[in-house]
Formats: sequence, structure tokens, C-alpha cells
Amino acid sequence: MSTFATVIVTKANQSAAQGITSVEHFITELKKGLSKYYVSSGYFTQEQYDAIVASDFIHTLVTDDTERPTHTIAALGMSVVNVE
Repeated sequence: MSTFATVIVTKANQSAAQGITSVEHFITELKKGLSKYYVSSGYFTQEQYDAIVASDFIHTLVTDDTERPTHTIAALGMSVVNVE
């Protein structure tokens, strides 16, 4: 079973969150002012979801699969960093 979630973590918690999930998660960089964040949105295995929820790594968690991640990011006043 899997659970849909949009999860945002701070830069300081990125590596720890990837340790719970995988290095393919939390690679999209966000910014708000001088602060940096990382987002992962999609289906997490139940084990990954439970572990990330139980951790202190989450800045923002949205489990509504009808809410687009771009809406969540904009509502928080964040923007995606385009890396070329």
C-alpha cells in the first residue's frame, strides 16, 4: 500500500529525509527569502510515509492528492529553484 503526500523539508533535514525514503526524493529545491527547502511529492510506501511522519524532519505535509504541489508551494510563499 502507498500514500500520496507532498512533503517539504528544510535544507538541514534533506539528507536525513532522503535516508528515510531514498536519494530520488527531496531533490527539487525551493526557496523563500534566504531559506532553502526541498520538496517531494508523490506516492510513498507505507513504511516511508510512516517513518517521515514520525520524524521531526517535516516542514510541511499535505496528503490531499487533489491539491497540486505547485499550489502548496505558492501558498507557502515559496518558489522552485530552476537548476540548469
